Amino acid sequence: MSPAVGGGGERRATRPPPPAPRAPAPGRARGPRRAADPAAPDRLLLDDGTGAVYLPVPVNPDPVDATGAGDCFTGTTTARLALGDPLVDAVAHGMAAASLSVSGRGGTGRIPAFEETAALAAAHRPNTL
Repeated sequence: MSPAVGGGGERRATRPPPPAPRAPAPGRARGPRRAADPAAPDRLLLDDGTGAVYLPVPVNPDPVDATGAGDCFTGTTTARLALGDPLVDAVAHGMAAASLSVSGRGGTGRIPAFEETAALAAAHRPNTL
């Protein structure tokens, strides 16, 4: 972070804007048509093969245990793709489910209902979706 001077002369930290979305290089090098890459703690870079977009990561304010969050992300994303959701929607639901899942202890401590997952995903949708 770079320091900035506010109107009253005080110094505060500012975050530089994210770079323009581009295909995740490590994923692209292996040849998949689509790739998702955690670009930063607060966003995920998703490339659907036609273009890339940053998706904001829903932050859980009261995390307890991250065990199983990746499984929750993968399972929810895969299920939504199997049901016919577009990739960007499936990944948004996967991130929301994973974020909610860390509220419980252990891999099955918190499995959110889809309604709750969908509401969180919708609340964190960027303007580009």
